[in-house]
Amino acid sequence: MTPQSAFAGEWIWPQESLTILGDSHADAAVLAQSLDLTGDEDERVVLLGDLLDKGPSNLDLLDAVRQLLDTRPTTLLLGNHDLRFLLALEHLDAPREGPAAHFATRLGLKGLALARELHRAAGSPVPLASQAAARARLEPGPGWKKAFSEIEWANEVERSRELDRLDRKRAQLADALGGNFGWHHFAQALEIGREWFLDPDGRYAWLGSESRVCWRAGSFLFVHGGLDDLGARAILSEGDAWGADLARLRREAPLELYFGPIGRALRTKYRDFEPPLGEPGRRALTKLGVRALVTGHRPHPDAPRFVSRSEVLHLETHAGPGLPCATRILPGGILEFLAPGRTERAHVQDWGWSVV
Repeated sequence: MTPQSAFAGEWIWPQESLTILGDSHADAAVLAQSLDLTGDEDERVVLLGDLLDKGPSNLDLLDAVRQLLDTRPTTLLLGNHDLRFLLALEHLDAPREGPAAHFATRLGLKGLALARELHRAAGSPVPLASQAAARARLEPGPGWKKAFSEIEWANEVERSRELDRLDRKRAQLADALGGNFGWHHFAQALEIGREWFLDPDGRYAWLGSESRVCWRAGSFLFVHGGLDDLGARAILSEGDAWGADLARLRREAPLELYFGPIGRALRTKYRDFEPPLGEPGRRALTKLGVRALVTGHRPHPDAPRFVSRSEVLHLETHAGPGLPCATRILPGGILEFLAPGRTERAHVQDWGWSVV
């Protein structure tokens, strides 16, 4: 792929200006600073997902996003961190020997930070369960590894990586939950989370109900991580309504959701062991009229940048955590990047790009 071929042919530019923000990761201050850079309070905002984890306050960020959704045109995508937390809440009482028993432990120390926030925000109630009972409820049982090793939606490398990751997170949680905030507090905080995030009238129920897997504007398809061939074909069939039944899938098919095409659209980093985006996916996107994917997920110091992956153009926008910045797509194919003390503006054909 050459710059000439990448931008040859017909492009449909979005009819409205778009402000695109990469992973917000629990940082309301950076979100506000990023929005201030554009100076246009009426312009549509596209949040590329991963509202949760890593930053100073998950709940402050969620409250800020709720205000944004209420006050200006905003499109919210789901990120892998967001999905993992919702799955942990949904399957808190999954059979301990079953393949979905690990989601609470899989949250690790990042999820524990959110749990502490929830517990404080609810007034630090005294746990009713014992430490031992709460731990037995949250940790997978002895038969979990065998059950998980047999799931069909993850390949052998993915299953092995998940098993290794869970062992590390399990050990980290065991060390961290031995003080004033124990397993019984952790379990109670997740119960609070179920009420606030899963109850239809819950304070943060909108995270699951208003987040989308993908969204299209003109020739651009917005998705948190990327696509594989199955995901591209699904979008060709279903359009950007793909994943509209997320709530059902979270309840009824969590492993298919997380390790299947939808979960990979949130998690993929196009590593060698991951199902590829190849020629079948490229053909599906071309037939659909999609010329570029717009993604977050992978922080890169040169973002925003165009990258050709398997002959599919990607606009990668996530510059990294804690960095106020915004990428704008303007009518006519103008791309703009804004950061404190820095403004870059050019037609997409003149923007830097590379092949990976």
